Amino acid sequence: MDPFHAPATNQAAADLSDELLKRLQAEGIEALISAVGNQGLEILYKLHLKGLHTVCIPRSIENDIACTAVSFGFNTALSVTIEMLNKAYQAARSARKIAVVEVSGEQAGWIALQAGIAARADSVLIPEIPCNLKHVAARLKDKISSRRPYGLVVVAEGAKLAGDPPAQGETKDSILPRSGQAAERAAKTLQSLIPGDFYPLVIGPWARGGNPTAVDQQLGMAFGQEP
Repeated sequence: MDPFHAPATNQAAADLSDELLKRLQAEGIEALISAVGNQGLEILYKLHLKGLHTVCIPRSIENDIACTAVSFGFNTALSVTIEMLNKAYQAARSARKIAVVEVSGEQAGWIALQAGIAARADSVLIPEIPCNLKHVAARLKDKISSRRPYGLVVVAEGAKLAGDPPAQGETKDSILPRSGQAAERAAKTLQSLIPGDFYPLVIGPWARGGNPTAVDQQLGMAFGQEP
């Protein structure tokens, strides 16, 4: 919960940050060590400006935290995503279809880009670069043939699909907010542009499972090591 915008009954959100700081002081807590994402970092920074001593561990499977080379959880999510994309690639080849797979990445395309390269994707769509699906269709048309009637397109959930007619209530080139919508609309548009059977698949949320990789375990140990 955000103490600066706490829910209140029949009125606007309340600022309970001062009350939180008083409670921490009363409990004898002098500092906080927190593993948080972007929103948590913003909240803790505001509390820091009010006098709270904080140590923040950047946690984000999308690796979208500014000034952070690798955030805790990213490598594990990347490894799980690569494993699932490899299975999607094998299934597409066996079924002679084109898989359009949506992965995590609402603001940043690190998972889509690195996992897509590892899984031999024909095209990767990321939020940072608006993508015209006509160009993607042209690339797929060059690669897909009677000898290779299958393919793999990886789409980050926040991909900006230029050239795709916006749905009702959306603006052109807007970021698609709902999980699964990016893959669904990319597959539908590509299906209308070139021959082939396109099937959307969403694996983004399921990449949050799995055991931590050695990289994340070592990173966690490094964060927890005493100076």
